[in-house]
Amino acid sequence: MTASAYISGAEIDEVFDHFDTEGNGLLETLEAIRQAVYSTGCAPTADELTAALADVAEEDGSLTKKAFKSLIVQMQRSIPREQDVLADVETLRGDVAGESFTAAAFENLMQNVGDKLTEGETKNFSSLVHAHLDASGMLDQYSLTHTMLHFQDTELQAESLQ
Repeated sequence: MTASAYISGAEIDEVFDHFDTEGNGLLETLEAIRQAVYSTGCAPTADELTAALADVAEEDGSLTKKAFKSLIVQMQRSIPREQDVLADVETLRGDVAGESFTAAAFENLMQNVGDKLTEGETKNFSSLVHAHLDASGMLDQYSLTHTMLHFQDTELQAESLQ
């Protein structure tokens, strides 16, 4: 499965509301569910969608908004994300020389390149970065990738609870 972008909890709600044509708080057909899932940027195969629905759908196969949000958050956490983060790390290599990054260099990049982090996100991310520094105060590519994934999981989880 692939996901083209990560969307917020509010955006997931908007997609659900658009496809809840009856206005009853349910996506009632597999086609409506499939279209709603694809509208979020997630692109599971038919088998992946069927397997994911087995965990969250009602007995009649419908989805509540809460179940839909859970489904999308689960799909956004899927395996291809790590490959996306590795690609981002490769992009950062053009800005930072070497295989490792100092915490300050990486935090500076995260605050000033691409999507800007809020003050709260910066504080949360900074604590994650510092928790993964090696003895020399550096963050290697492996630790960097897993720190970014952990940060994304934390942010997605917080949004799904809203």
